[in-house]
Amino acid sequence: MLRFILTIILSLSVSTVLSQENGIQFFEKNIRPVLNTQCYSCHSSNSKNVKGGLSLDTRQGILNGGDSGPSVVPGDINNSLLLDYIESGDMPPDNPLSKEVVDNFKKWVKMGMPDPRYKHENRAIELRQARKFWAFKKVQRPPVSKYDGDVIDGIIDDELKKQGLHPVGEADEYTLVRRLYYDIIILPPSIKQLKAYINSASKNKYEDLVDSLLEDKGYGEKWARHWLDVARYAESTGQDRNLISPYAWRYRDYVIDSFNNDKSYDTFIKEQIAGDLLPHKNYKEYNEQLTATGFLTIGTKNLGANPRQYAADTVDDQIDAITRGFLGMTLSCARCHDHKFDPFSQEDYYGVAGLFSNTDNLDGVYRGNNNTGYVGDYGFLVNEETEDLYKKKKIKEWLLLSDIWNLEKQIESIKTWNKRATEQQLKRELDKKQKQLAEAKKSLPEEYLKYLEHLQPVMSVRDKQKMTETKLAIRGEVNNLGDEIPRRLPEIFSDRPDLAFDHTSGRLQLANWISHKTNPLTYRVYVNRVWRHLFGRGILDSFDNFGILGGEPSNIKLLNYLSDKFTINRLSTKRLIKTIVMSDAYKRSTDYDDSNFNIDPDVTYFWRSKERRLDAEQIRDTLLFVFGKLTGSQTNASDLQTDIKRVSKDLNKHIQSHTSRSIYLPSLRDRKEELLDVFDRPDNSLLAAERSATTVSTQALYLMNNPTIINMCKAEAEKTKDIKQIYKKFLSREPLDSELSKVNQFIKDGGTIAQLIQTIICTGEFRNVK
Repeated sequence: MLRFILTIILSLSVSTVLSQENGIQFFEKNIRPVLNTQCYSCHSSNSKNVKGGLSLDTRQGILNGGDSGPSVVPGDINNSLLLDYIESGDMPPDNPLSKEVVDNFKKWVKMGMPDPRYKHENRAIELRQARKFWAFKKVQRPPVSKYDGDVIDGIIDDELKKQGLHPVGEADEYTLVRRLYYDIIILPPSIKQLKAYINSASKNKYEDLVDSLLEDKGYGEKWARHWLDVARYAESTGQDRNLISPYAWRYRDYVIDSFNNDKSYDTFIKEQIAGDLLPHKNYKEYNEQLTATGFLTIGTKNLGANPRQYAADTVDDQIDAITRGFLGMTLSCARCHDHKFDPFSQEDYYGVAGLFSNTDNLDGVYRGNNNTGYVGDYGFLVNEETEDLYKKKKIKEWLLLSDIWNLEKQIESIKTWNKRATEQQLKRELDKKQKQLAEAKKSLPEEYLKYLEHLQPVMSVRDKQKMTETKLAIRGEVNNLGDEIPRRLPEIFSDRPDLAFDHTSGRLQLANWISHKTNPLTYRVYVNRVWRHLFGRGILDSFDNFGILGGEPSNIKLLNYLSDKFTINRLSTKRLIKTIVMSDAYKRSTDYDDSNFNIDPDVTYFWRSKERRLDAEQIRDTLLFVFGKLTGSQTNASDLQTDIKRVSKDLNKHIQSHTSRSIYLPSLRDRKEELLDVFDRPDNSLLAAERSATTVSTQALYLMNNPTIINMCKAEAEKTKDIKQIYKKFLSREPLDSELSKVNQFIKDGGTIAQLIQTIICTGEFRNVK
C-alpha cells in the first residue's frame, strides 16, 4: 500500500515538472516569436513610447497591464483583456494575428502563462515594471487645502460627483449610537446610556461619546479580536495531535492591552516580530516585548512531521503571517516556485526564510511521533521574585534555570504521557533528559535553585546561537536542496535588499523595515482594514492581498490620505478611528436611493452606510449582555489545564458555561462552538483578514430553538413587561407606532412577552448594525 501511494506521489510530481517544462517549450515555440516580431516595437521597455502603458516584454508587465488595467488573468481566458484585443484585430493594429496564433495565446493563458523571461535576462526590467504597480509606489499625500471641511468627506464627495452619485442623509440618533457602540466596544448601549445620549443638549455629544468609547476597556477587546483573526490566534496546535497551548492567552492579553493603551502601530509590529531583540528599560517592558513574539509561535503545528518538514512548515507559517498580516503580500506562494502573479522569486522567499530558520521557537512543544510526550521548551517572564536576576544581568544563570524548569516538566511528562509506552522507550527518553538535567544543575550554583518555583512560562522566540544561511528547496521539497540563499528582503522592495545583521537572525532589521513610515504597503494595509471594520467594505476589497490579484482601490486618494494621516498622528489607532467616525461619510444612513443603486449597487464609493451582520462573538456577547448574564470573570485554559495534553473534561465544561466576553473563551483549533460557528466564526488555523457573513436558515433556527435562549427569554419576561423598554434594550430604539399596535394585538391574541422577546432576537435588525 505504501509503495502504491509513493508511486502516485512520485508520478504526480513528475507530471507537474513535465507540465511546467512543456509550458515553457510552448511559450518559446509559439508565443515569444510573435511577441518579438509583432508586439515589442510598441509594447516593450525599448519602445520610445509604450502605447497604452502596456509592456509585453516581461511576464510582470503583462500582469500589471496598462491604462485599462491588468491585461491577463492566468488561467482565465474570459477575463483577459489582451485576448479581447488580439482576437478583435485591434492588436497589432496594422497586421491582425491569424486565428491559429490567437488560439495559441488562449492556450498559453489557460496554461497559466508559463514564461521563462521572469527568471533570466529580464529580471531587472521585471522589477522596474513591477514597481509601477500602485501598491509598490510610495504613499503620496493628496492635496487637501481645497477642502473647507472634513478631508475624508471632500475626497469621497469628489469621487461621488465623478461617478454621478450623491450622498444620502445622516442616520438618526438611535442608529448612530448603536453603530458607534458596536463598532468601538463590541456591545450595544444600555437603556441608561441610550437615554443619556438622546436627552443630552450638548453640541459636542457625538464627539464626547466617541472619546468615551475609545477609553472603554471594551475598545481593546473589540479591536484585539480583529487582530487575533489576522494573527491566526488559537490555544491548541491543531492538525492530528491538536494539543493544548496553555500559555497562548498571554499573547491574547498582550494584544488587548496594546489596543487599550493605544500602542503605536510601528511598535506593535516590531514587538511581535522581534520583541526579544528590542532594548528595554525595565523587566515589565521586557515581559511585554517577549510576550509579543508569541505571534510567531501560535500557528498550527504538524507534530508528526519529520524534523526538516516540521521546521520548514513552521517557517512558512511565520512568513505567511508576517507578509500577509503586515504587508498584504502572499510571499508564501513563492515557496515551491516563483510567484505566479506578483514579482516574488523563490530566492526572495528563501532569503526571508533564513531570518526565521535562525530563530528558536519556545512554544512549549517539540515534534515527534512517539508515546512519551510532546512537551518542549518555553521562554520565561521576569517577576518581582526574579527581578534581582534581571537587574544583575545574570543571563547565564537565567538560561540554566530555564533549561532546568523545561527539563523537569519534560521528564514529568515522559513518565505520565502514555501508559502504552514501552520500558525501552521510557528509558531512552528519560536517560537523555535526566543527563541534560544533571549537567544543567551541576553548572548552576545551588543558591539559584530557589528561583525555579517563581518562573512564569511564555510562548516566545529567541535567536539561535549559531547563524546559518538557508538552502533553496527545489519545488519546495525539503530533501531536494539547491544553493544557499543569503538572508535578505524581496528584491521588489530594494535594489540593495541585503540587510546588515550583526550576528543576529535579522528579524529586528525586517521589523524595522516593515514598520518604517516610508514602507508603501504597511500602513495602507492597516488603514484599509480599519476602514472595512467601520464601513463594511474596504477602500480596496482585498485585505490580505495587495498584489496583482487584489485589484486597485476604489479611491486611491482616500487610501493615501488616511495612510499619511495615520503616520502623522503617531500611528495611533484610536486617532485613526476617531478621524473616520467623525466624518459625514460614516454617519450616513442605510437609506436606499434608486439612481445611486443603479450606478453603484455595491456601495463601492460610500454614498450610503452599509448594513452589516454582527460578528459571531458580538452576537453571543450581545445575548449575554441584554439578558444580564455577561460577567467580567476570566478563566484561562491554563487555570484548568496546565500541560499540553488533549482537551480535558474540565476545560470543555468551562467553555460551555463561560459567561464573560467571547474573546476570553479558550480558542481551540478544530473544536466546534455551535453559536459561534453558526454565525461564521473563521477557522483559527488560518489567517483571516476578513470574515464571511452569511445569512442562512440555520441561524434563525438556532435562535428559535436553542433551549438556553428560550429560557433566558422567559426569565427576562418575568422582569420586563414594558414594550418600549424591551425595544430599547434589544434594538436600541423606540418602537414605531405601527409596531406598538401590532405588539399589543399580539398580546391580546394570547401571545406572551417571552415570545415577543424571542421574535425580536430572531429578526435581522437584532443581529445587524445599520
